Amino acid sequence: MQHVTQAPPNITDWLQGWGSVAGAGVSALAAAAALGLLWHEIRARRSESRDREAAQARLITVRAAPVRIVNSMFRDIVVTIKNHSSAPIFEVEFGASNAQVEDSCGTLRDELGPGEEAALRWKLTNALIHDGDTYPPAYFDTFATFTDAFGLRWNRHGRAQPQRLIFDSPTLWRRLVGTIRHVVLKR
Repeated sequence: MQHVTQAPPNITDWLQGWGSVAGAGVSALAAAAALGLLWHEIRARRSESRDREAAQARLITVRAAPVRIVNSMFRDIVVTIKNHSSAPIFEVEFGASNAQVEDSCGTLRDELGPGEEAALRWKLTNALIHDGDTYPPAYFDTFATFTDAFGLRWNRHGRAQPQRLIFDSPTLWRRLVGTIRHVVLKR
């Protein structure tokens, strides 16, 4: 029986082995970089999508202002919502509140067309004193809740950015309940 002896590794074997290890390390780094770029791109696309979705909602404004100030006091307020966009909004609810007098007002409209505005007159239960330094609309927290032309529901408080609402639409709930009734009654 013949014994085969193995030759000791030479330099080319060592270079090939270390080259494979280095290649695996570089491949892992490249894969990690690709995943990082993918994650960044997904976040950027989502941010752009949210920005596009909110474009019309940012064009809806609500303001409250006193009708007139007499002897540094006012009681009558006009709350106005304006659609500055080129598309209508639906299921519109808007109003204002004031913490000093613990009072609020609000109203509903089915639709507000492009460029239209709607106003609500509000008579406070207690008069507010205007100190002369504060801009009168700053006394009020205005709000609007509406559905845009794409069917997305939004909520906006004061001058803050609009917030998208999920499952808040009265019409959506009516449709859902109607569908459930239809399915249940059909059985």
